Formats: sequence, C-alpha cells, structure tokens
Amino acid sequence: MDPSEGQSFAQVTDAAMIIYNTLEELGIRSYCKTSGATGLQIAVPLAGEIDYDTARKVNEFFGRYFAQKYPDVFTIERKINDRGKKIYFDYLQMWKGKTIICPYSPRATKTANVSAPVLWEEVEKGIVPEDFTLKNIIQRLEEKGDLYESVYTSGLDAGIKNLMAEIM
Repeated sequence: MDPSEGQSFAQVTDAAMIIYNTLEELGIRSYCKTSGATGLQIAVPLAGEIDYDTARKVNEFFGRYFAQKYPDVFTIERKINDRGKKIYFDYLQMWKGKTIICPYSPRATKTANVSAPVLWEEVEKGIVPEDFTLKNIIQRLEEKGDLYESVYTSGLDAGIKNLMAEIM
C-alpha cells in the first residue's frame, strides 16, 4: 500500500488496520512491514500450499474488494494522477518481473530507513518509516526477534482456504 500525493503515513497505517481487521474476521493471519520508503506491505503465509497464479488471484480479489468496499480509502488505479487522495493497493506488484523489498533491506533515504517487520500493535499506535533505520534495526532484532519469520514458517490458515473455495 502506497500513499497518494499529499497523504500522511498515518493514513497508510489506518488503511492497513482496515485490512488487518478484515483478515482477522476471516480467520487469516497477516504480517506487516514497512517498505522502508513510503508504504506498508502486508503478507499472508501460504506455506507453499498455493501456487503463484492462485496467490495472484487471491491478491487481486483483496485489492478489488477493499477498493469497492472502502472507495474513499483505497484505489487500485495504476495512473498516479487518477488516484486522488486514496491509498494505492498495488495488487499488481505480485506479478512476474516485479519485486518487493526484502525485510531488513536498507533504502536510499536521508535517514537510511530499513524495510522493517512491525507488530500490528505498533501499526495501530502509529509508526513512520523513519522509526526503523540502519542505526537501530540490529537492536530491534535483538529485542523482538525476527517478526517476519512466521511468514515463512506458518501453515496455511483455514480462513484463506475457505476464501479460496468461495472466489475460485
């Protein structure tokens, strides 16, 4: 999720909480990380049980769902000038040839931000990308451990299986 011109990071975190709460209601665990730049990225563990094309379809479903259910908050419009003041839900980022910054990767920013996994409680309280930098990420890892490990090690939730049965 990326903010449009003139939007605050608080608007991005508010949008992320809408997604988190919806996924929780569906029985789907999710994990969040900063992009290290201007956005947030949300991951759902798939445990290697879903193929790439199916995962893309599920991601597209969520993009369209949130843009339709919350039209004042989200957009899936690719053209920057046509997004208005909405959070861009970039479901097309999950496409061949596209990349997403890895957790703990540094970004070329003035403050040397790092793409940092964050707790949902932190998102809810309010974070900004500048909270996570090369200067403090090691201490954070030592204190909290790898908050993204579950993305790679968790099994597939029943909630995602049920959703796939409905939309596929």
